[in-house]
Amino acid sequence: MLNKLKKVVGATMLTGMMVYLMGTIVTYANNYPNTPFEFNFNNSQCYTTKRDKTDTSKMYMKCTSITSGTSYTAHAVGYNEYYDNVAHDCSRGKTYKFNSKDQYYYMTNWVRENGYKIGAIAANPDYGYKFSATGDWSPDNKNKY
Repeated sequence: MLNKLKKVVGATMLTGMMVYLMGTIVTYANNYPNTPFEFNFNNSQCYTTKRDKTDTSKMYMKCTSITSGTSYTAHAVGYNEYYDNVAHDCSRGKTYKFNSKDQYYYMTNWVRENGYKIGAIAANPDYGYKFSATGDWSPDNKNKY
């Protein structure tokens, strides 16, 4: 009876430890903290900084300020390495229009599925305006959308 109790308690402790460790690994693997961005459009494309893309969740982008009466369209891009200068479109045509403060999207992307380890967001000014926009973005999201 005592041996059986020891085995049950040991198995329970081992299971608990495994669940704890797996939770730690999942938390570490998801790269969701936001990073600020600042776009200064001058009739040309702008990019967020490059960041590790650790899972297949949607990217997150929130515009916190934008010049009145302007807009930009954003989509996901991927890179093999941080030193790469060529951004690879990973949006499959899915784009997101930003034209007001506090507007945000969880952006569908295929960065990891296309074999890239690093993600960013490319943004194009609509109608060739010279203007600025700021906000926050993340390559992954904690909700796993």
